[in-house]
Amino acid sequence: LTISPFGNSRAEELKIQIGKLKPRFTREYSTSARFIRTTERSVLVNNLAPPKATGIWVNRRTEKGSMAFGVFSGDDTENFSSFQHGALVVGNVGFSPSEAINVGLDGMVSIKDPEITERTDFAFSLSTLYNKDYDFGRFGIMGDIIYAFGADEYPDLYGVTLTPTYRLSDKFELVARYEISAAGGPDGLQLNERYELRAPELTGEGRGDFYQAAYLGLNHYIYQHKLKFMAGVQYSKMDGGGNGGDFDGWTAFAGIRMYF
Repeated sequence: LTISPFGNSRAEELKIQIGKLKPRFTREYSTSARFIRTTERSVLVNNLAPPKATGIWVNRRTEKGSMAFGVFSGDDTENFSSFQHGALVVGNVGFSPSEAINVGLDGMVSIKDPEITERTDFAFSLSTLYNKDYDFGRFGIMGDIIYAFGADEYPDLYGVTLTPTYRLSDKFELVARYEISAAGGPDGLQLNERYELRAPELTGEGRGDFYQAAYLGLNHYIYQHKLKFMAGVQYSKMDGGGNGGDFDGWTAFAGIRMYF
């Protein structure tokens, strides 16, 4: 359920959403799968990002920035929550010093050990976004600096993700990404379930304490973001971990993303 108290003509100024929602933490995770430039999200974001949960999200936008706040049930379930496993509070503020640049600060706090973020007590992300829709030239960039404080025996997680893009033409876009992540203890990080975690002869369930990856891809927009072909290649390396988990390999991606 989405409510715009000021009517459709001002829907972007104040929006209230209630239901099964994505807790929007970090710039990368807040970006819909419809619009992401890479075939998969980064390892650190996938390790931290909570699944959709029952909650309420209030978003206020202005010409100079935005403010948003949400409260979510901690139940990890595909259905609507029974409100028995704590809660998650997420908030963010955004500031636009110019039409091309947006800087954001996100925070995420766990209350009474929610299932959807059982490994993290508190996390924050400082992000930047430049020239998202190529209104100011062919080059754009998105980045996140993330730090998450571990809950109970779980270690802290931290890292940086940078995703520069270059619009070759109206139909073709070149995309790169570099990510580096680390954990304050053994086995704190885990490889992405798609597709590195499926590598043959992988040890230690793909866990470790230091990860780096570089991605290079090409997107072909057949019909804007509603129909696009995405292809890329990534080199990644995971080190450390109490159970081994070292990984050093290449992954090739190709697929079609559709939205109707």
